[in-house]
Amino acid sequence: MHITKRFLSKIRCESFLIGILHLIGLISLYNDDVITRRGRPYVYPTTVMLRCFVVRIWMRIPSNNALHYYFSINTKYNQRIMKACGLHNLPDRRTFDRRFKTIPVKDMINTMGRRFVSEGFADSTVVAVDSSLIHAKNRHVWHKSAMKNNMVPRSGIDTEAR
Repeated sequence: MHITKRFLSKIRCESFLIGILHLIGLISLYNDDVITRRGRPYVYPTTVMLRCFVVRIWMRIPSNNALHYYFSINTKYNQRIMKACGLHNLPDRRTFDRRFKTIPVKDMINTMGRRFVSEGFADSTVVAVDSSLIHAKNRHVWHKSAMKNNMVPRSGIDTEAR
């Protein structure tokens, strides 16, 4: 517990969002150097892109183009958020498009949640649920035309789900 207090003292708490972005930067989810891939290396590390994605979700920015425009606005708060994301210059809009396609966001959010709980940053007993649909993994879809005909095309389809 004493280690956690020293670790938390490194966080600059100007705003809650900036604190979260610093936490994401301090915790390494995986090592970018271990991943070997063909082609040109990334200019912006995956953790920087993940922080930009968190900003997009937090600010409810609807598209990558709007995120690019948000970062291009020259205000002190936007500059602080860019600095907290680890951006020293503004990436191209297409960079956001390409990199957000390749980031395994669901896996990273699960990993971050487990890591925050194990480090003592978050409490696992406090949860929130929204009204978004949750898709079942490896489940087949029951199409509307088959529903009208009351026909189940294959096994494994949940006929009660709508």
